[in-house]
Amino acid sequence: MRCWSGWTKGHTAAQIIAAGQKARRSGLQLSVTAISGLGSRELWREHAVETAQAFNAMNPEYIGLLTLMVEPGTPLEKMGARGGASMC
Repeated sequence: MRCWSGWTKGHTAAQIIAAGQKARRSGLQLSVTAISGLGSRELWREHAVETAQAFNAMNPEYIGLLTLMVEPGTPLEKMGARGGASMC
């Protein structure tokens, strides 16, 4: 899953899926949460599809979906104003 330019999550979608599948194989119940808006306006559809694919691959008991809200005056808003991120 690609996020705003200039960011990385520190792990790939494949790593997230592998960890979720490992938890399920170990008998743990899995809860996953995604943040809509991280894909930017340009990548929203790709982010949504890839997120759904990851959820399906992990088969969690619970799925949460949050919406990214960029607060005025925060570093994230300033990054968007400098062109480092597309605001959602």
